[in-house]
Amino acid sequence: MKRLSWKYIAGLVDGEGCIDARLFRDKRIKGNPLYIIPRARITLTENCSFVLDMLKENHGGHLGYRNLNKKNPNWQNAITWDLQGRKLRPFLQNIANHMYIKREQALLAIWIQDHLRKQGMQFAELPKQCANKEMKAMKADPQRLNEAAIRKIKNCEGYHFWSTNHDCCLDCGTTEKPHEAKGYCSVCYKRFSRKKDTD
Repeated sequence: MKRLSWKYIAGLVDGEGCIDARLFRDKRIKGNPLYIIPRARITLTENCSFVLDMLKENHGGHLGYRNLNKKNPNWQNAITWDLQGRKLRPFLQNIANHMYIKREQALLAIWIQDHLRKQGMQFAELPKQCANKEMKAMKADPQRLNEAAIRKIKNCEGYHFWSTNHDCCLDCGTTEKPHEAKGYCSVCYKRFSRKKDTD
């Protein structure tokens, strides 16, 4: 299938797209951790669906259909292409330098993907809520710089990683207990020490 150039895609996102970071609380996991999910979306009318089909074919993501004709017979139905997860970062990296309006939003979304979605950050809620607010503020004022937003997020209480070299305990895989030493939490390190002494 034909590929669209990065400059063309950047123009589509600038003009018809949206970059945001939604918050999601996973009730299936103990503690109901709050997750932040950066995403890029483009919405076009139904007769332009071939463009969104090309994006989905080449970059992944999902297509959603909105039946607007029921609300107003003069309106065309709309289709939204949505991209999030691991494929989002390389996509934004390739279009960020070609963007004019939403460049700062794209750079902030990349930073959020790299930092606030790390395993050691699943229980840090305030930085994620701050990032969500900063992204909304950028939509209202695209001239806001991502560096200022990042500084604000880093100053939030709870922005820290579990340890310098490890995102979570090497044994239990959680961050609920504080780091003791050598990548182990306080409980697992005692177990690790006892096992080492008996060997």
